[in-house]
Amino acid sequence: MTDVIAQSSEIKVKYNGTYLTFDQPPVNQDGSVLVPMKVIFEAIGAALTWDPAEKKVTAILGDKTIVLVIGNQTATVNGVPQTLSVPAKLINSRTMVPVRFVSESLDADVSWDQTTKTVIIKN
Repeated sequence: MTDVIAQSSEIKVKYNGTYLTFDQPPVNQDGSVLVPMKVIFEAIGAALTWDPAEKKVTAILGDKTIVLVIGNQTATVNGVPQTLSVPAKLINSRTMVPVRFVSESLDADVSWDQTTKTVIIKN
């Protein structure tokens, strides 16, 4: 079965009251919003590394370390496996990550405003 990805410039992401800008618009896959990893990790203040050979992204913020691998349904937070609702994936040469998982793993609060199609992140 082929994944259906709904890409919409209508999906917005607001972090601590400021809208984030993406060169690759967020996408909705199976009810989860994926966003470009660099923008979301940098907005939250995490240090980011990308291993192109392993297609692995590592983000560190304080005492938290998150590791995601493109296409893998499991990520780790401080070495503890966590099941993702959807895996990270490459879209238009951008690594897209599930915004709720990433944000909550870094101790931010996440909500969804259906009316405005906005992901709201606060920490």
